[in-house]
Amino acid sequence: MSATVSVKSHAPQWPEIARRYDSLVRTHRQLEDQIGRETARPAVNTFAIQEMKRRKLHTKDAIAAIERLIDGQSGDTDLGSNLAGTGRAQ
Repeated sequence: MSATVSVKSHAPQWPEIARRYDSLVRTHRQLEDQIGRETARPAVNTFAIQEMKRRKLHTKDAIAAIERLIDGQSGDTDLGSNLAGTGRAQ
């Protein structure tokens, strides 16, 4: 028996990807702000800063993965309109 897989079912869902990208960018910015506030405190919580930096790095990696996906799909004619407002429109 052979199973057929529809390529269309595995196509990226650009509106969802755009929303995720925007969310990740906001999270990254918020973590930067939180780290800045925490390091400015007189009694710095180094554990909290380490955790925020770890989360910020994971967020940055996720943003980079989406950007690689977008760059790899630059021939998609719907990509520019579907990613409008993300700062990544082609």
